[in-house]
Amino acid sequence: MLNFNKKTATALSISSVSEFRPVGNTLVETLGKQRGHMKKIIQSMAVVSGLVMAVATSAIAADAKTEDVKPSAVTGTEAANGKPNEAEESQIAVKFPIFAASFDKTPLAAVNDEPILLEELKAALAGLHQQQASEGKSGIKKDYMKVLNRLINTRLILAEATNMGIEETPEVKTAIDAYKMDHLRDMLKMKQLKDLKPDSKLVEQFYKDAVKEWKIRSVKLDKKEDAETLVKQIAAGGKFDELADKLIDGKKAEGIKEGQYIQPKALLPYVANAVSMMKVGSVSPVIPVGPAFTVIKLEDVRYPAGDVQAKEAAEKKALEIKQTEILTKYNKDLAKKYATVNEKLLKQLNFEAAKPGFKVLAKDKRVVVKMKGGEAITVADLADALAGRFYHGIDEAIKQKEVNSVKRVALDNLIYRVAFITEAKSQGIDQSAEYKHDVNEYRNSIVFGQFISTVVAPDVKVSDDDIAAYYKEHLNDYTIPAMVKAQGLVFQKKNAAEENMEKLKKGIDFDWVKNNAEGQVDKAQSEHLLEFSGKLLSIATMPDGIRETVQDAKEDDVRMYASPEGYFYVLQVKKVVPATHSPLEKERKRIFNEMFASKLNKTVDQWSEKLKKAYPVKIYLTGN
Repeated sequence: MLNFNKKTATALSISSVSEFRPVGNTLVETLGKQRGHMKKIIQSMAVVSGLVMAVATSAIAADAKTEDVKPSAVTGTEAANGKPNEAEESQIAVKFPIFAASFDKTPLAAVNDEPILLEELKAALAGLHQQQASEGKSGIKKDYMKVLNRLINTRLILAEATNMGIEETPEVKTAIDAYKMDHLRDMLKMKQLKDLKPDSKLVEQFYKDAVKEWKIRSVKLDKKEDAETLVKQIAAGGKFDELADKLIDGKKAEGIKEGQYIQPKALLPYVANAVSMMKVGSVSPVIPVGPAFTVIKLEDVRYPAGDVQAKEAAEKKALEIKQTEILTKYNKDLAKKYATVNEKLLKQLNFEAAKPGFKVLAKDKRVVVKMKGGEAITVADLADALAGRFYHGIDEAIKQKEVNSVKRVALDNLIYRVAFITEAKSQGIDQSAEYKHDVNEYRNSIVFGQFISTVVAPDVKVSDDDIAAYYKEHLNDYTIPAMVKAQGLVFQKKNAAEENMEKLKKGIDFDWVKNNAEGQVDKAQSEHLLEFSGKLLSIATMPDGIRETVQDAKEDDVRMYASPEGYFYVLQVKKVVPATHSPLEKERKRIFNEMFASKLNKTVDQWSEKLKKAYPVKIYLTGN
């Protein structure tokens, strides 16, 4: 519940600012005339995007309007002149549920007579909740007043940035204009996709692919010839179960006597691929798995019902396919409706020829496509679009003869951009409240970011001494993980690995064991072996099983690791480098970014306090 104080201003409000702000000047001019004029952009908005999110939490609708709330009682003075006497104005406190939509337009504060509505606070709270969830935080008490103050600070900065004319700078105007066009197209797209349902047959197909389980029975043999003999016996009419049981009972093979259900993703990729080509009841050829050889029988296939996540993923995938189909058709329909292509001219255009050359065509104003209700598309427009397709440069693309083959695709994209905007305007989307709201939100975020990057950020300084002091204070945060150097042997059988591990523990030379031990895996015949080349390796980046094996090892320790593929590794640790502090120079950039962001936030808060003396602020919210 929120308490809503219906009064002109609280103690935090400022009603008279004439002594702080000369007529015609912004606060930037009043407080910082040494600049002479607004600084040129010296940092990109990307640098401060994190700060914008931290301070603003969500974009603010600066031009939101609401009617003034009338007082609950009328005094004698009010009756006489129709206006409340500020000194006598009555006050009431109202409690209401914050997430009730009927109260969304309730003003919680006002900056420069522009209200901040409850719906804006709710949007900011939602953004804060998402941020906390991404950081693994939960159960944090919401401080409504703190969030409201963020919105007030953002609105103050927006007011000052607007008075400075930041919105009229080329960089900001270009960004806003681009967003307007892109958002028009996006809204028209969404209109075509509204209430679209995925194809039920595709959903079922994708769901089955996701949850499919194979019931398989397998036997593992040490020798390839034994496995091949089993396959030949089955091909000659022998029964897999009987032959497999006999091998297992005679300890000539490993396996279980009943089939088990397993998902394809639980198998090694090449094993899953082999099973996927089998029919129920069939037996696989010999499949090498690690140091052994496996023969598999596929007994059954099933598709368990009730997997909610798999169903949602299947619906999403099927819906995306349907959406692509709808938009592709709609695009073609709009091109037919609005575009008239000069096919003869398009066919003649050779963007790879030496004459007239790409640079000449890039200035060619001949019309390739006439657009009904929109600007025509010229040869120069097409050349510009082609140049933007090749990240390695248009000159290299021309040398490789890659340009002409995509000129039609590039032209179709240009037609799509113009046709979608023309159609969106013809449907009045650009006049809709939703479109105007979204554009204003974007405009505010860009203007806010530009103000931070051009006015606030240049005054934020982080010295080498600051970085050194911060590093010293947070030394434990900057460490290099422990590293280990090891050499290894790989065996097919666990008992062979254990036997040779004991030899190493007794001090027998590693190279002697390597050259004489039996049962080692032939590395030339297996592509799945881990390599231990005697180089220092970071323990933190090792596979889970290896990391656990060597985590607390000391020099000359001998450890054994059993891999999922069925190999047994005997590792002799030759060197251990404990975790150490990362040097300052390596961490300097990271520390600078952390300190800069922190100081920038504080500077923004300081600016907000100054701006409260230049713009009237009214706060109606009295508690949480």
